[in-house]
Amino acid sequence: MKIADCAASEAAVENFFSRSVEKGAHAVVFPELCLTGATCGDLILSSALLESARKALEKFASFTARSPGVAAVVGLPLRVEGRIYDCAALVESGSVKGFVPKSVVDPSSDGRWFAPASAASSLKTVEFAGSQIPFGTDLIFTSGNVSYAVEIGSDAVSPLAPAVNLALAGANVILRPSAAPEIISRHDRRLDAIRSRSALLNAGYVHSGA
Repeated sequence: MKIADCAASEAAVENFFSRSVEKGAHAVVFPELCLTGATCGDLILSSALLESARKALEKFASFTARSPGVAAVVGLPLRVEGRIYDCAALVESGSVKGFVPKSVVDPSSDGRWFAPASAASSLKTVEFAGSQIPFGTDLIFTSGNVSYAVEIGSDAVSPLAPAVNLALAGANVILRPSAAPEIISRHDRRLDAIRSRSALLNAGYVHSGA
């Protein structure tokens, strides 16, 4: 991935997706904000960057048509009705199936750029590439015998983590894109946390970090 270079990041996503499909993957999860990078700072507010991220997602969605039935989660900033949301897009078989906005936004950090999902609680769909696409934190996507749901990054450690209600609603695999860096001293602790979360939810849990 390259910071603020959506075309280069999208090419990297295509490459990794293809290699994952060759290895038999049914779902591929990319990090939070992977199309722009999570450390863009005030560039997130740039209309040019936001439009570039949209175009990159459109291109990747078209690319997935070559691998029908394989789901992918990619992260991008998405402007909706004048606000920008830290979103995960679930893509499958050539189209975007839905957008999940991040619920928990820290006013002292990412709140500088992003609105929390609650700011769009009345929205059920958003326009993307000429279509109305489902939008919300309660989305469950079915592919074959699997029901996927998404929670983003630090939402997982919120007292009202979205995955709890999603699992109760029938999701049996939770996909979690995160921008947390891989740190050797935290690796075992993170694996333990993922195992515990999977057991708590009685669901598969797939984490992707930066």
